[in-house]
Amino acid sequence: MKKTLTITMVIAVLFFVSGCDTEAKMEDAKENFSNRLAQVSIPFEWFRLDDVSEGKTVIPKVSGLTLETEEIPKQEMIDLKSNLNVLSDGLEDNFIFLDVAKGQKPITQHITPTIASSSMNWRELESIIERIGEVDHQWFYSFSLRGFGKSHFKGSSDYIAFVDLNAVNDSEDFHIVPLELKVAGDGKIKSIVQRDNEYDSPHTVKELADDSFVFDNTHLAFLDKWQPIEQELSHIHSEKEEAKQEVEKVRKRHAIDVSDETLISLFSHLKDNHELGFTAYLFDDRNLVPQTHYELTVSTHSGYHTYTIIYDRGKREVTEIKTGTFLSGL
Repeated sequence: MKKTLTITMVIAVLFFVSGCDTEAKMEDAKENFSNRLAQVSIPFEWFRLDDVSEGKTVIPKVSGLTLETEEIPKQEMIDLKSNLNVLSDGLEDNFIFLDVAKGQKPITQHITPTIASSSMNWRELESIIERIGEVDHQWFYSFSLRGFGKSHFKGSSDYIAFVDLNAVNDSEDFHIVPLELKVAGDGKIKSIVQRDNEYDSPHTVKELADDSFVFDNTHLAFLDKWQPIEQELSHIHSEKEEAKQEVEKVRKRHAIDVSDETLISLFSHLKDNHELGFTAYLFDDRNLVPQTHYELTVSTHSGYHTYTIIYDRGKREVTEIKTGTFLSGL
């Protein structure tokens, strides 16, 4: 018993001495680490956010069309015309027209679904047919493809078409509803919206012909005329009042139909830090004049700014510049 008690006391004394020694070592280590840390210079710039601290404004990129290599979408336009003909043949049938106009059956129960994308929503067109049917003795007559082109912006790319829906009634005029379509690469319809107010006219609009001054080098011919105008505006370095005079000289030199406000606005955006690109185009034969509408998007520190550049394919000249896009935002 005495022997066991003696062994226990010896072990306890050893643990106590060992613990005191470890605690002393820990205190020495802490003091040594503190002295070393005080001598270290931490480069806090490692943790600095450059864009935030320097207040830089990032100008958005304009990922548009590459007109130099853009192919003319002749086949896509032909495919769309074929699909519009199928749709037109169905609506020309009075029984089918009345079914849709009275809301008794949807278009998809009468028209083959292969003319449209699987995600196509026909409700917009059906509501237009219903409005046409509300007028006594008014019927669907035809579709007129008046313009065709392409849009590409922020990674989204679609073919676009301007189409007139033509209706007839007891009057001598056609009742016309302007439509804007998104079209897939195989000519299938992706969406339809009404792009402008409907109106009455004694005749329908001339359709866009397959060979309406649309050649393989059409975009290149446009760029040959547009790039000198853009360069002349960009290279004006005069003060405010003198700049207005120089901008006016550019307009007169190229015989462009453009307002003072639009041309000064374009000039100011080209002089600012900017990105730009053509983000849409549309071939058109409006008023028997073969034109191409180009959407120019200019990106500056204040956001995106759009302009419509009109090119006469017959004269091969830039004829007009407008503020804003020719698209409806479809």
